[in-house]
Amino acid sequence: AYSVADAKGIVRANVVTRADGTFTSTAPDGKTVEGTWAVVEGKTCFTTKEEGARAECWTEGAPAADGSFSATSDSGETVMVTPAAAAAPADAGVPVWVWA
Repeated sequence: AYSVADAKGIVRANVVTRADGTFTSTAPDGKTVEGTWAVVEGKTCFTTKEEGARAECWTEGAPAADGSFSATSDSGETVMVTPAAAAAPADAGVPVWVWA
């Protein structure tokens, strides 16, 4: 489980990835997206269940001591990914991770 924040530090999603290759992403407004994920050519790629969806692939940076890391999409968007154990407390209004 991870929290994903944009360049301004605003949490955009909480994402849960599973060993079976599925994921669930939940936005702060409660909207949930599900799909599959896989590592392809060294990038982590997410494909939603939406009809016609294409994979969105991310290059991950080196992890910090708390396990957080930056990830940059093929389109150039950079986010900070933080493991749930190191994320902000639940009372901070941050939902549990889903990829946006």
